[in-house]
Amino acid sequence: MRNEEFNTQQEQFCMALTLKQLEGRNQSLESRIREVEAELRLKDELIRQNQLHNIGDLIAKLAHQWLQPLNNISLIVQGLLLAFKRNDLSAEEMNADVSEVMKELHHITETIFAFRKSFKQE
Repeated sequence: MRNEEFNTQQEQFCMALTLKQLEGRNQSLESRIREVEAELRLKDELIRQNQLHNIGDLIAKLAHQWLQPLNNISLIVQGLLLAFKRNDLSAEEMNADVSEVMKELHHITETIFAFRKSFKQE
């Protein structure tokens, strides 16, 4: 009978030890899961920041592509106004300047289309 009690106590001890080991492993795994979740959140935030940075770069490039033609249009219009006020504006000059403005506007339009196309591909 003592031998049977000893075996039962030994089995209970082994089961308790196994349970403690499983609880320890469970806690370890839960801790590791929290670490991995934190790493994934950090990676997601870095990806988001990178995307925002890329969008900012894209907008800066687009603005640069628009500013030069807009500046040229502004100069042409100011020249037209000055020539008109001095009564020194011929039909040929007017047509040439309007043609130049249209060329600059076409460049801006092409930039918009290229921008839209590149955005759709991504």
